[in-house]
Amino acid sequence: MRDARGVEVAPRAGPARIACLYPSGTETLYDLGLADRLVARTVYCPAPPGARGVPTAGGTKNPDLERLRAAAPDLVIANRDENRREDVEAIETFCPVFVTDPRRVADVPATILDLGRVAGAAERVASALADRIRAAMNRCQRDTGARPRALAFIWRDPWWSFGGDTYASDLLKHCGYENVFARGPLRYFPLDPALIAASRPDLLLFPDEPYRFNASHADDFFRQFPGFRDLPFRLFDGSFLTWHGSRTHRALEMLPELLA
Repeated sequence: MRDARGVEVAPRAGPARIACLYPSGTETLYDLGLADRLVARTVYCPAPPGARGVPTAGGTKNPDLERLRAAAPDLVIANRDENRREDVEAIETFCPVFVTDPRRVADVPATILDLGRVAGAAERVASALADRIRAAMNRCQRDTGARPRALAFIWRDPWWSFGGDTYASDLLKHCGYENVFARGPLRYFPLDPALIAASRPDLLLFPDEPYRFNASHADDFFRQFPGFRDLPFRLFDGSFLTWHGSRTHRALEMLPELLA
């Protein structure tokens, strides 16, 4: 099997020792029934269900390679957006790495099936999870009329957002919103004041992930851009916007309500 980079990673059966370097991948492995195989995760990854702990090995952008090596995984799961190429290449000197890269909601079922095969999950479990996402996609409204234009932030000092070639942008589309930067210059990019002023959003989104936005940050934005003060805004659980994998079906069901 080849990962998102085209690198061959052989599927493994049996009790593989798995490490995962991004939160939504870790959650998906749990939901695939593989919690007992996980031997390392990042500090940002959710803890496993039940009482058994899983050691952490640094963050997504700064994994502790020595702790990861000491955990002796025989497979590491990484993501193209979340993890740095140089870290993946360093890990590959002592362990195979499988890299995911879903950029559309429609990519997620195949990503889950690939994760299930490479990590040794039961086929019926992976297939059921993938089918649940497809069903949630089919339930989404397919209104072809004008959509509210949403400006979503992912960082501040400076403010950052994302372009159209991203999972988050496509998810907004499925949930009935247009990303104001769907034609943006890059996948992720900083916003200068002129770009923000020209964006003409109907709604401002302040998720709590990857940056933990709160009401004071929204107030700070309105002080910087008083012309936007009358716009509605939402503070919400950012994992529903950015965590692709088993959370996708919940995002398709809950995000429209969180943003309404």
